[in-house]
Amino acid sequence: QPLLTTQSPFQSMKNISAFGFDMDWSTWTWSWTLEDPTSLWCNLGICVFYAVSVKILQVWVASNAKYTPPRWLEPIRKVHNISLAVVSFLMFAIMTFIIYKDGRLNSWHDMSCRLTPNTGLYGFINFIYLVSKLWEWVDTYILVL
Repeated sequence: QPLLTTQSPFQSMKNISAFGFDMDWSTWTWSWTLEDPTSLWCNLGICVFYAVSVKILQVWVASNAKYTPPRWLEPIRKVHNISLAVVSFLMFAIMTFIIYKDGRLNSWHDMSCRLTPNTGLYGFINFIYLVSKLWEWVDTYILVL
């Protein structure tokens, strides 16, 4: 039984189904597979965009001999790092609680082979984890600047 049983504030949002990504906002049930060829191209496109944009930023910074980081960058960096640390800790704490309650720590078999349904609070935290991986890409831009 899902740990997040109250109605989602996203209940009225339309479900998303594109590029191998399926999301039911009302139950936080989602999956993202590479079975659909468009999903593979979407993921590849995201990675290429990221790599090219970082390289362009590196070239721009290196070509500007008098470049100094903008003043607003340091406070943004601090807020970014603190926010990411807090979100990461919360994800760790909630996931640890969920896998404990689900009995995933009972044995090596349960820990490594049994799947917890990607729905409810577990699905929500997994979705936040996915978003945080994209959020962490901002670190690279900050480091280049």
